[in-house]
Amino acid sequence: MSKVAILFAGQGSQTIGMGKVFYDSPSIQTLYEQGSQILGYDLASLCFEDEGKLQDTRYTQNAILMTSIAIYESVKHALPSPIQAFCGFSLGEFTALYAAGIISFSDITSLVGIRAQSMSEVSHRYPGKMVALIGLQEDVVATFCSKISNLWIANYNAPDQIVISGAKSAVDEAVQELKRLGLRRAIELKVSGAFHTPMMEEASAVLEKYLNKITFSRPHTPIVMNRTGAYLEFSNLKSCIIEQMKSPVRFFQSIDLLIKDGFDTFIEIGPGCVLGNLVKKMYPEVFVESINQPLEVKS
Repeated sequence: MSKVAILFAGQGSQTIGMGKVFYDSPSIQTLYEQGSQILGYDLASLCFEDEGKLQDTRYTQNAILMTSIAIYESVKHALPSPIQAFCGFSLGEFTALYAAGIISFSDITSLVGIRAQSMSEVSHRYPGKMVALIGLQEDVVATFCSKISNLWIANYNAPDQIVISGAKSAVDEAVQELKRLGLRRAIELKVSGAFHTPMMEEASAVLEKYLNKITFSRPHTPIVMNRTGAYLEFSNLKSCIIEQMKSPVRFFQSIDLLIKDGFDTFIEIGPGCVLGNLVKKMYPEVFVESINQPLEVKS
């Protein structure tokens, strides 16, 4: 029997109109309406019509969360069964917390709203950027980052795709220098700040205060966490959520763990197909599917 893991997309995969094909369902419309009441703005209009706000971190994160939840709720009964693990990329980890039954819809919507607002405010105070580096190994990038102030590894996407993050000048300097070490390509990410670095310390402190108001339930399905690249230990849940904002996303380490545990089917849910493509590149022998249309995967 196949072992199935669900992957949830993160920030940067947003596109205007995402999730609209699922909106005809009354139950999905209700979710959008509930989310809109919590946040104080129209999520459907944001996702389907407002290109400007959709690229603004204050709105982007809840738009992707809503889209991913809408897709998951629409197709979950048609997915291969049983689902044996969840893993989300950065923002996608919050969708995983919802899908695993740890945090309610209303709480996850409020939590991500606070996360997005605090990250946006910190990014305006301390401008930064993120760039994906293609063609360099982790140890080369790590050694280089240790020599430049305000520069860190933010995402371990694949063995030869590492994202650096930090102050704009530090990131720009690094890209130019790393080209001399064999960097094939540098891709600036569609985000507004130096996410997953110590520059997000103030934002993580804001989130920590709100977490103390939330009631958590034990997960019905295991989750592999970004900060550790290991399965969630429930006693460490709050620290994982808080630390994730200022720590690297260990995506390829997470996938490697699942592969070693016998997982052979990976289904990406959310806008785009970034995560699915990364898994296909790393492990071409496994089954990978990215779902952003109704009922693409059937049991």
